[in-house]
This record gives sequence, structure tokens and C-alpha cells, in this order.
Amino acid sequence: SLYAPGKLVKTRKDIYSADPHYKINQGTVGIILSGPVDGYANHCQVHFVALAEPWWVNFAEIEPHL
Repeated sequence: SLYAPGKLVKTRKDIYSADPHYKINQGTVGIILSGPVDGYANHCQVHFVALAEPWWVNFAEIEPHL
């Protein structure tokens, strides 16, 4: 799968946190750490380059980084 743990992905567009001052810019590359879990069926945990902590993102917000 293109969205399995260990795969590289990038953001399709800017992704904002609950606080609009924090965002990940479009095209930022990251690595998938884990897949969907209870309560996050359409999400995966991604560690993006230059960010201190991983983010839970919706699969619609990322795409494979080929």
C-alpha cells in the first residue's frame, strides 16, 4: 500500500491544526508512522520533516511522495 507505515508522503495542500497559527505547508514531506486506529479510521500518523512531533492527518490531506 502507498499509505503503509514507513512510506514517504507529502501534503496536498496546507494543513492547519486546531490553532490556525500552526500549519504544515503544501508539499511538506513526511514518513507514515502508523495507520488508522479506533477513532481515526481515515487517518494516519505522520512525522513531517522539521517538525518536533508527528501529526494525525486525513488520507485526503496527503499523497504518495514518489
